[in-house]
Amino acid sequence: MSLPTRLPSRRRWPWLVGAALLVLAVVVVWLVAADRSDDGDRSAAVNGPKTTPSPASASTSTPAAGGEAALTWTRLNGVRLPSSPTHGPRETAGGLARGFAHDELGAVLAAAHLSYRVSALPGPNVYRPTITQQTTGASVATLADVEANYNQRSTREGKPPGTPLTPSGAQILGYRLIAGDATGDQVVVRLCGQGPTVTGATAYYIQDHTMQWQGGDWRLRLPLPAAQVVATIDDCTTLPGA
Repeated sequence: MSLPTRLPSRRRWPWLVGAALLVLAVVVVWLVAADRSDDGDRSAAVNGPKTTPSPASASTSTPAAGGEAALTWTRLNGVRLPSSPTHGPRETAGGLARGFAHDELGAVLAAAHLSYRVSALPGPNVYRPTITQQTTGASVATLADVEANYNQRSTREGKPPGTPLTPSGAQILGYRLIAGDATGDQVVVRLCGQGPTVTGATAYYIQDHTMQWQGGDWRLRLPLPAAQVVATIDDCTTLPGA
């Protein structure tokens, strides 16, 4: 059915009034939306755009499992490491890490921190005291190997003596307890992560760390076994915030 080409004069005013009200409503809605947009623009101009702190410049905290204290992830010379006010480390003076809890998460955090600090990456000011004071087993032989590795890499990278090396890009993602008791004298912690391979590809890896409780803190047994590339780390417990 087609509409008439001309409305009868007695029905013209209601139609015009309705159309005007519709146009007015559209204009009001547009003005409100524009005003909100302007408010957002003014807020951005005054306060700056909302940004998320970069992991390289700020720590990030994520609640741990079971409602325990949060894990804080901090970059140390480019390497991201977890810590907890409850499980440690409680002392980090001089770039070292001491004071871990005598429990599962304390052993895991100790494995993460000490394994990084016994490598050549942080430099001799960190790996020397860590190896000589916070490890057991083949400490002397490991220190000699790390010294040689550091000297070779620092020369290749053109680093001044004593400064940290360029990190490899490996990232800890989780862990698994392999053997022992974290409330006893010894536990084997498997750290699970992701990082680049020698070919430049990214892969999952695992590395086992034997932790021994001595003198009121965890110590890392040396030498560390080599990390192994694996297809999946689904059997590992993910660290909150990793």
